[in-house]
Amino acid sequence: MEFEMLQHPLLLFLTIGSGIIITMIIFCFQRKETQTKSDNNSLYYDKFSKCTSPGCVRCNNYELLKTDLSERFLVYEKEISKDGGCKGMELKRVQTSIENSAEVDQEPSRLTSLQKPNVFTLEGLDASPWCDDKFLSEISALEGAVQIVKREYEEMLNEQNIAEDFRGWVENDVPDGMWSVFHLFNQGRKIEENCARCPKTVAILEEMESFMSGCVFGNATFSVLEAGTHITEHYGPCNLRIRCHLGLHIPRDCCTLTVAHQRRHWREGKCLLFDDSFLHEARHAGSQAQGPRVVLLLDFWHPDITSTERDALGHLFHL
Repeated sequence: MEFEMLQHPLLLFLTIGSGIIITMIIFCFQRKETQTKSDNNSLYYDKFSKCTSPGCVRCNNYELLKTDLSERFLVYEKEISKDGGCKGMELKRVQTSIENSAEVDQEPSRLTSLQKPNVFTLEGLDASPWCDDKFLSEISALEGAVQIVKREYEEMLNEQNIAEDFRGWVENDVPDGMWSVFHLFNQGRKIEENCARCPKTVAILEEMESFMSGCVFGNATFSVLEAGTHITEHYGPCNLRIRCHLGLHIPRDCCTLTVAHQRRHWREGKCLLFDDSFLHEARHAGSQAQGPRVVLLLDFWHPDITSTERDALGHLFHL
């Protein structure tokens, strides 16, 4: 009788212990399986969020931009000080960010962040996925001129049969569909031949003080998504810019831009502004009969960056 009384608690202990061990094994297996899926997804997104152009900074040449960045900054600061330019304190934030960027330890945990610029981060900037209350004058100018921009875009298309003559256009790599761009400004450089075909649009851009021209992170392009196209999740190269999309042709209820897991729809004739250093993706889920999604894409300097910092960053980050 005494043995049975001792045996029951022992059996109970063994049963509970075995259950805990089995639960832990299942949990660890599921966690590993989830991590494997996450890693596979990251590889999948990484494959299609990068283009194959050897001249692309974000995808292929960003290491060149970061080479000897601290030394180049010190030379720049010395030169402008010699010429009676700004004092060192005005560029302290830039200097600190450069120093920190060289020391960043790429821990796996950092990959889960919704904001992860993959080239350069300027510290101390406001970090919001969407920009709804800034650049009001620029938005007004763009939306007020949308018919001019749209007309030039359509005239350009009428001048060439893109199916036969793809001159000036670049096709980006996507897993599904087709994503084409026509650069007016590409990585800070004005594409003269393309700009000559859209002079009124270019004039509007160049009148905007906040337009990021001259810096390698600045672009202005017509961006076209055909039906069935998905630009998979990816991060932009820096937090120095706010990206603006002016809707030129937007198929109804089927085209979405998702930033930091927050989904919005483009609207024809309206601007949509966001910080592309946050995780983002775009999709045209409509039919061929609805036509492509077309926007004028352009980059503005982040509003928290001073003019002195703009000059320094434009000098440091250029091709």
